[in-house]
Amino acid sequence: MFGVARITTGSNMVMGAPWFVCSDLLFERHKRRFIRESKTWIDNLSTGYTLLENVVLADNDVHVYWIQRCGFHLVERIASYGPLGRPFWRFRRLIGSRTDKIE
Repeated sequence: MFGVARITTGSNMVMGAPWFVCSDLLFERHKRRFIRESKTWIDNLSTGYTLLENVVLADNDVHVYWIQRCGFHLVERIASYGPLGRPFWRFRRLIGSRTDKIE
């Protein structure tokens, strides 16, 4: 399962936080189809947003792989994040652009 939750920022930018919950079984059995269809769904879910951004546990190889295959960019490695102080990646996708830079 995956989706996008709207984030209120107080700026002109309409942000969304993409999220993804997956079991190893889904990726083992249906990896290619899931990734191929995810790209289309992410494109559809990003309608109305300027930027999609969130964080992902750096050690979660499945999620990091999926994020990159869906057109997101890893933009910042956070050495210590969350209550356990684990390493995370901040990732983003600027809608309607081929770059992750925000001006």
